[in-house]
Amino acid sequence: MATLITRRSTATSTKVTPDWFGYAKEEVLGRSIRDVVGDEVYTDISHHVQQALRGQRVSYEYTMRRPGGRVVYARSELVPELDAHGGVAGCFVLSVNITDLKNAQAALVHAQKMEAVGQLTGGLCARLQQPVDGRDWQSGDLA
Repeated sequence: MATLITRRSTATSTKVTPDWFGYAKEEVLGRSIRDVVGDEVYTDISHHVQQALRGQRVSYEYTMRRPGGRVVYARSELVPELDAHGGVAGCFVLSVNITDLKNAQAALVHAQKMEAVGQLTGGLCARLQQPVDGRDWQSGDLA
């Protein structure tokens, strides 16, 4: 996805994945960022946009809930666009859908937790099978 944000905080799209925000490219042109991304996402990203509009290059990740409840993740890079006088005219937004990456990371963390539980359980079972104080409870040798 690529978007240009002007000083007036309106979005001019050069390429938008239609299913990402739920709008076609033509529907995004001239709309405010808040209108395109919604209040929740705008609250999360607005300070990044303001930094870029002050001339700073900014990278960040954000989460968005799609209609139907599906959560998606994106990584965005905001690159200021300078006018002929060196002032900030707006910024370019380059975004990448990282939902698959985030889901893979979550699955890896879950697998690592399950492995740790398995090792703990195996160690506990092995400990329970060891004789206590050198005595073999199964053979009856309690001396």
